Amino acid sequence: MDNNQQTPVGSRTKTVTYVVGAVILLLIISGLIGNRFGKNAVEKALEAQTGGDVTVNTDASGATTVETSQGTFSTGGVMPKNWPSDAPTYPKASITYSGAVNDPSGTSGISVSLTTTDSVQQVTDYFAQALTSAGWEIVSNTKIPSGGSVQAKKGARIFAVIAMRLGEKTNITLVSGSTK
Repeated sequence: MDNNQQTPVGSRTKTVTYVVGAVILLLIISGLIGNRFGKNAVEKALEAQTGGDVTVNTDASGATTVETSQGTFSTGGVMPKNWPSDAPTYPKASITYSGAVNDPSGTSGISVSLTTTDSVQQVTDYFAQALTSAGWEIVSNTKIPSGGSVQAKKGARIFAVIAMRLGEKTNITLVSGSTK
């Protein structure tokens, strides 16, 4: 195997995202993130993994945000700072995860996971209407028995909604990105 072989940027970004998520999950479970030692240890571990500066912040509610040059990862009900103003969110939902990636190639992406007690039909109908009202072109609106999706585009930007019913709740994943 060639030791000089480089890892593709997308693969490295995916690896960094998994590492960041795993470290945060472990620290939340262990309760270390709330103290100075834990915060510094997390930042140092992530900096060693990513090769760049990492900032970890936790607010009083326990929401944690990790920021790197490649993007951000947040837990605990925080919308990404750069969420597009013309991209809707679901008003009757709780945020469970959010993250943003800024790829060095010029593409960017934001993902937010939400939960609601509303039906998949209510969620997909809401997004189809809200996206159209905000000037997005609906390119796909798909329904399956336990879920559905809506995909839209606006210029060089894309937006996708995936809604799946799990028990008493509907899980919603929102993805907003650019293709340059």
